[in-house]
Amino acid sequence: MALLNESQSSIEMRLTQAAVGLEAMALQMAKEAGVNRNKRNGEKIQSRLARIQASVPIDFLDDHWPQECADSYNGIKHANRTMPDFELIYRNYTQCVLLFRLWVAARLGISSDLLKSRVEMDSKMQCLIQNNGAKKVKLW
Repeated sequence: MALLNESQSSIEMRLTQAAVGLEAMALQMAKEAGVNRNKRNGEKIQSRLARIQASVPIDFLDDHWPQECADSYNGIKHANRTMPDFELIYRNYTQCVLLFRLWVAARLGISSDLLKSRVEMDSKMQCLIQNNGAKKVKLW
């Protein structure tokens, strides 16, 4: 939550922290769902990101998003990987923030219709849609 108000960190650090947070949420979700510990621990980050994506009632990210975001995260984190360009890092960070906000709102019981109407008006979502970082918002 503190990350959302952090203005002094680099965009690389923001994406890294956002991905770590989403990964932890997905791991907890797997635990709550009774997924075997060994399977949970051996899971790749893109699978965990896909779990979060599938858990929100708003479909706005492409199916390849979990892999793209994981690649960006790993490109920043590992010296032997390709560093993603600034635009991709920023897009992935914005996608992570919106995904997190939708996940929290859904867990709090906000209806899908209300979430859809609010996210359609969100300036970050509009920017993503205009720059091909999100699909037009629809319910699952």
